[in-house]
Amino acid sequence: MKNSSTIQVIERAADILAQFTIDEQVLGITEISKRTLLNKGTVYRILLTLERLGYVRRDSAANKFRLGLELFRLGSLVQAGMDFRREALPIMRMLYDECGETVNLNVAHEKQRVCIECIESSKAVRIFARVGMTAPLTRGASGKVLLAFMPEAHIKAIARDVRESESEVLFRDLKLIRERGYAVSRNERVSGALSISAPILSHNGSVVAGLTISGPIERFSEKTIEKNISLVARAASEISNKMGAKYPALVLEGAG
Repeated sequence: MKNSSTIQVIERAADILAQFTIDEQVLGITEISKRTLLNKGTVYRILLTLERLGYVRRDSAANKFRLGLELFRLGSLVQAGMDFRREALPIMRMLYDECGETVNLNVAHEKQRVCIECIESSKAVRIFARVGMTAPLTRGASGKVLLAFMPEAHIKAIARDVRESESEVLFRDLKLIRERGYAVSRNERVSGALSISAPILSHNGSVVAGLTISGPIERFSEKTIEKNISLVARAASEISNKMGAKYPALVLEGAG
């Protein structure tokens, strides 16, 4: 029996979304109707609304539906909030003690990356950071390390905001980040700054956050950059393990 305090159409929408699984990622109206015991007309109208809101998308080849990117975004936020700060902060403090530069933890939200934890360098000349600070995913190591591992459709949607002359460079950078397993940016978002970022994995191996070291570029020789790549990669791997990642750390080309 339905709870009288619930809203039936929301229950029906949730029931429809619940029919999609890892093994059945594409479903048609008839299949959903049989499983939910809702008539086809109701299923179709709800799916149209969910499609407009981004919770499902149409699989044109099969004339069926699959889950949409809005659910990916919401799921990423849930994962990002799973004790990230509590688990990450001790490791971030150790990373800071080793590098002496500003250390920050970022997650993706829509087209931005958001800083959810940071330890600012105590040096007189340093990179400023604060919790809640946002920046485009398309600029700087902190954003690109998150964008690089998103689904291709999501990357292309976000890249539409980039000028055509810059899009080729962006896609080349993202490809390199995926190959290396880390991101380095110089004078990209902030003039005179260098940042090194490594991805943090969730229990299912997806990238849900990024860990970053940032400092004035003059303090980073090539030797220092290589050292800090290894430091941030190791720290990101330790946080991933605490978050239940079952996959080995990404292989870092040129690190170590």
